[in-house]
Amino acid sequence: DDDGDPDTGGTAVGAPLPRWRISVTTLPMIGDGGVFTTIEDLARWDRNFDDPAVGGPSFVATMLRRGTLTGG
Repeated sequence: DDDGDPDTGGTAVGAPLPRWRISVTTLPMIGDGGVFTTIEDLARWDRNFDDPAVGGPSFVATMLRRGTLTGG
């Protein structure tokens, strides 16, 4: 739902180590703003396009296929 309230039902969070704390955002996790990652993870995804370890070649082909709009 898009009412702006965080949906905590069914949310999994890890148990913090002694010096760490859990920090959960209340921002809506939809659209282009819902991505939390590192530059290292982005580099791994970039490498996956050349050597498809995740998803295999058909996954990469689907990701690279130009979409078609229903209106033309």
